Amino acid sequence: MHLISFDFGRLLAQYVVRWDEVIYLIILVGLLFEGESVLFAAYFFVNQGYLNLELVTFIAIAGTISGDILWYLLGAKLQKIPILKKWIERLAGVIDKQLLTNPIRAIFVSKFAYGTHRITLIRSGALKISFRLYFKYASLASLLWVTIIGSLGYASSALAGSIFPHYIKFAEIALLIGIIILFILSWLISKIFRRI
Repeated sequence: MHLISFDFGRLLAQYVVRWDEVIYLIILVGLLFEGESVLFAAYFFVNQGYLNLELVTFIAIAGTISGDILWYLLGAKLQKIPILKKWIERLAGVIDKQLLTNPIRAIFVSKFAYGTHRITLIRSGALKISFRLYFKYASLASLLWVTIIGSLGYASSALAGSIFPHYIKFAEIALLIGIIILFILSWLISKIFRRI
C-alpha cells in the first residue's frame, strides 16, 4: 500500500515537472472549485522544488480572490432565475441569517468551515451584500486562508523530507498529518470567528 502511494506520488511529481506552464493553470482553475487540496498540494510541491514559490503564491492569492468574486457574481445572477431562487433560499436559511446579521463574521467563518464557503459567497451576491464590504473581507479571509493552508502544505513537505529521509515511502504520513492539522485549525478558526 505504501509503495503504491509513493509510486503514485513520484509519478505525479514527474507530471508536475513535464507540464511546467500548464500546472500553474491547473492550480488556478483548481482553486475555483476545490481550493484546500489544490492549495495544499501546490505548496507541498513548492517545498519539493517542483514549483516556483513566488508564482504559486501569486496564483494562489489571485485565483482565490478571483474565485470569490466569480462566486459572488454567480449568486447575483442565480437570484434572477425564479425556480432556482426559491430552491436555494430554502436550503440557505441559516447562511442567509448569518450574512444579514454579521456579514463579516459569516465570510470569515465560511472560509474555514468546510462545505459552507461557496454557498456563502453565492448567497452574498444573491442577498446583494455590499460588493465593497464583501470584497474587502473576502480578500482578507482569502489571504489568511492562503497563508495557513499554504504553510501547512509546505511544512508537511518539509516534514516528509526531514523526518523520513531514509523512509521516503512513508511520506504520505506527513501529508496526512498536515491534513489533520488543517482540519483542526479550520475548526478552531471557525470557532473563534463565531464568537466575534
